[in-house]
Amino acid sequence: MFEKLEQQLKKIIELVKLCPANLQEKCFEILLVKILDDTDAGKTIKNEKQKKEVQEEQGEMKEEGGAKEEEIKLNDLHVKARKLLGQNLSLSDINNAFYKDGEEIKPLFDDLKSSKISESQIKLALIEAFKNGIKTGDFKFDTTVVKQQCEVYKCYDAGNFATYFKNRKDLFGEEYTRNSVMSLSSEGKKELANLIKDLVS
Repeated sequence: MFEKLEQQLKKIIELVKLCPANLQEKCFEILLVKILDDTDAGKTIKNEKQKKEVQEEQGEMKEEGGAKEEEIKLNDLHVKARKLLGQNLSLSDINNAFYKDGEEIKPLFDDLKSSKISESQIKLALIEAFKNGIKTGDFKFDTTVVKQQCEVYKCYDAGNFATYFKNRKDLFGEEYTRNSVMSLSSEGKKELANLIKDLVS
């Protein structure tokens, strides 16, 4: 499909060279539009462009099964959560890592960017704290939920699950206890901001 388009583009370039220099750009534009209207490949490109423009006009929002998937806006962030933006983190960074699905905050990434089980577990704890804190202002997470996420990301180490939290107690406001709810310390919030930046870099 695109081979024909490539041949036609080469012909256009040859034709444009015959025009005076001041008219070459306009000539190329006119002939290119004509190709895009006439060829299947051109129509595909044009349709994709139109689709993208529509998505941008709608604020990159789409409907899927009745749920709205959209960007996170500043007013979606609790007042306390907005303080994260002062830690070398932008709203754009947050939107590159997460999106809204109705009232739920979901990740856009698949890779935690770590090969270490201990690091992955802590990252998942920070992510869970962010998903809760963005709405409530309280950066807390349920260790049971983190355990479930560790299983999803294949980084659950039953024998060392508690140890990994205890080794990074500087990030949390309380000691780990089984099936507990933990919160982030001020250091934990800084680590969370750094994590989001790292996930989108």
